[in-house]
Amino acid sequence: NTTIAAQLLTVSGIVIGIGAPLLAYATDRIDRRALLTLCMAVYAAGHLASVFAPNITALLTIRALTVTAAAVFSPQAAATVALVVPPERRESGVAFIFTGWAMAVVLGVPMAGFAAAELGSNAVYLGMTALCGLWGVITWSVLAPSMVVPRLDLSAARSVITHPQLVAVLIVTMLSAAALLAEGRRLAA
Repeated sequence: NTTIAAQLLTVSGIVIGIGAPLLAYATDRIDRRALLTLCMAVYAAGHLASVFAPNITALLTIRALTVTAAAVFSPQAAATVALVVPPERRESGVAFIFTGWAMAVVLGVPMAGFAAAELGSNAVYLGMTALCGLWGVITWSVLAPSMVVPRLDLSAARSVITHPQLVAVLIVTMLSAAALLAEGRRLAA
């Protein structure tokens, strides 16, 4: 059903848009290996719980809770890349993380929509459960323990939202993310 798909994507966009900055601050002192692995575990558990959702209200609630893991994962993965690559490669490492996110929206959403139409949404949720579990194990295996990013400075955040050029960049970023979600939503329909 395209209406349900649209509602799920809309809820995801809202949770990620609001949750990412708040959760970045709330989780910045947690070891990166543990945090990113936990995000994958929450994502896997949410996909599995989606299989058993008794109605659309329960599914929307499960998906909203599940996508909080994505709201944490993407920015914290970018922060983690900055810890593991040499300084001269940090920009390309961070760009790589966000390119992956964009590809997931533009390619992954329509692919999941196609797979759901052919195999059923439960098959997609089960496949995502397995993939998230696998990537959680890989994440735990490849990241070193005790990696922590510097504490997020709220005064720095205030300076960003009062700087005209940075606000312009944030608005462009927000609009491009909205366009990616809208395109994914359109292709899923």
